[in-house]
Amino acid sequence: MNLKNEKLVQSDWEDLGTLDPMWAVLSEPQKRYGQWNEKDFYATGNTFVQAVLTEAEACTTSLERGSALDFGCGLGRLTFALSEKFSNVTGVDVSTTMLEKADAYRQTNGIKNCKFVHNNEPSLSSFENNSFDFICTYIVLQHIPDKKQIEIYINEFVRILKPGGLLFFQIPTFLPMQNRLQLRRRVYDLFRKLGVPMKFLYTSLGLHPIHYNFLLPAQIQVALGGAKVLKVDKLVCTPSKVISSNYFVTKE
Repeated sequence: MNLKNEKLVQSDWEDLGTLDPMWAVLSEPQKRYGQWNEKDFYATGNTFVQAVLTEAEACTTSLERGSALDFGCGLGRLTFALSEKFSNVTGVDVSTTMLEKADAYRQTNGIKNCKFVHNNEPSLSSFENNSFDFICTYIVLQHIPDKKQIEIYINEFVRILKPGGLLFFQIPTFLPMQNRLQLRRRVYDLFRKLGVPMKFLYTSLGLHPIHYNFLLPAQIQVALGGAKVLKVDKLVCTPSKVISSNYFVTKE
């Protein structure tokens, strides 16, 4: 990711972390403008993580429950759910605003086996090779505007995954043209550069800065290198016709 894109992504998610953080993480239309209830929001993380781990254990019998990484953790929706399943969990995000809110929730609820790391680098160089038993990233990679950067992160996940560990990630593999144009995001970015307050753009004009991106299956396979794909679940979203895939991957 070039410096311009890197700063833009961080700026956008700092805005979202201030405007409507729960909706930015889990963008259900009826929950926009602060309509998420905190209890319900975090409960979705528990349900999702349990479903993913159930499917993961059907793919492999060797999944250790030591260390886990939640990439693009936001408010810790999945991080805290993972903390009930793994000995220690690290949440990583580009937004300091999101991380501050996640850590405040952690302290309030006395969760001791989580930590949060700010990362706005084009790699995961702060983590050593073979660091995690389980790596999870969901509805995150699709918001990175640079396709090459998405590939780099996938390659980094494989690097820091322990042999025999499991990587779970989601990524769209097809976006219709209307999703690629991203007119609301483009107008939002333009007005923000002109100094228009973000709250006015979001609450009065319905604009937001969320990017959408995708990778073709062949690009994903190249990014995975020699890692072994155990399973791919493909989902066609209606009525948007976005095609998204969940990958379960291990490293031998």
